[in-house]
Amino acid sequence: MADDTAELRDLSHHLAVAIGRVNRRMRGAGAQALGHGHLSVLGTLATSAPLRLGDLAQREVVSAPSMTRTVTDLEKRGLVRRLSDPEDGRSVLVELTEKGEETVFGARSERAELLAAMIRQLAETEIATLTAALPALERMASPPGGTG
Repeated sequence: MADDTAELRDLSHHLAVAIGRVNRRMRGAGAQALGHGHLSVLGTLATSAPLRLGDLAQREVVSAPSMTRTVTDLEKRGLVRRLSDPEDGRSVLVELTEKGEETVFGARSERAELLAAMIRQLAETEIATLTAALPALERMASPPGGTG
């Protein structure tokens, strides 16, 4: 199928629309009205903290100034804290606070439960299809180079 451009374009279009709609339904679930970008940063920090601001920006594929604004907002909410980098006094490390951990894991649980409710509405064959597609979807969701 990868050689059939029209089929691939059609699949890409339908998959983008479906993923977008599912994501919009899940966005409203929990996490103190935090946006997707904020939750993504918290999720990255939950698995990889502490991180330098630049490294965090790179993993989230945003500019350094954008990441600084996001971290400042998360810090004001008490969800992350900045630490001095023991290896480089000019750099700052960012890590989750306890409240940040509770927030990200709570949001993940709420979103997973919402997604589970959506999946329960599917036929068994559709659930099996999703299960079979999961490894490919996970590879698509991983950043190039396999980090993150």
